[in-house]
Amino acid sequence: MNVAPQMPVAIAGSSFFIMMWNLFCGFLIYRKDIKGWYLEAYYANPITYVIYGCVTTQMGDLTDTSIAVTGGSTVTVAQYLEDTFSYKYSMRGWLVLILVAFIAAVRAMAYLGLTRLNFQRR
Repeated sequence: MNVAPQMPVAIAGSSFFIMMWNLFCGFLIYRKDIKGWYLEAYYANPITYVIYGCVTTQMGDLTDTSIAVTGGSTVTVAQYLEDTFSYKYSMRGWLVLILVAFIAAVRAMAYLGLTRLNFQRR
């Protein structure tokens, strides 16, 4: 809202970003199934890191709990997360740093939009 001259432009822009973030966050399409340059949209998505962090911190250390997967075999929950989603439990610290960087970037963009951009006509 701070970098758009009018409210409808800001709403359209935010709707586009939310739609793209939902599509490329790894929830609808797994990371290993995303092709080509679309993988950059996956890595530039803050929702990706929120889902990654929540799933990893809650279930990434369950090495003593086994689940049955298709084919009749059993694997641990941690191994299933690593095989299916490529989520590693050791990435928790990096996830926090990445999310703090996203927050700082959005705050800096809002600050610059409020202080440097002037859409008033006189």
